[in-house]
Amino acid sequence: MSAMNSLVQNVGRAAYEMPNLLRRLGDPDGIAPLTEEQRQIADAVETHAYNATEAILNGLEAIGVVMSAAARSQDGIDQRNVADLADLVKHLAVEMQHLHDVESNMGALKRLSSIAEKNTAPAPRQRAAVRA
Repeated sequence: MSAMNSLVQNVGRAAYEMPNLLRRLGDPDGIAPLTEEQRQIADAVETHAYNATEAILNGLEAIGVVMSAAARSQDGIDQRNVADLADLVKHLAVEMQHLHDVESNMGALKRLSSIAEKNTAPAPRQRAAVRA
């Protein structure tokens, strides 16, 4: 993944930026090499998917810590809040599955493109045999 990619405008807004980037990527077949623009877009989408996954995992861990502390408190926990947190966790799990698929697909697309580039590169010229 690219450390600095100008197409990653806001790392905290992956869900907003990724659909537009995927539209711009088009529908590469994985047989023809990616253009430089497509490679940059694939890098940006892969970066967004990775960053969003990390943010979700860190947030879920923090929710678990807070819920554990709340469960041990003397005040108890409002059942509606527990239900809302459960819905959030379920939704985030589905989003994580999608982000994992997107990240994997962009990596595979870039690998296929690299193979296609090697296969379409002109063959090295062979020298004609020199007869003595």
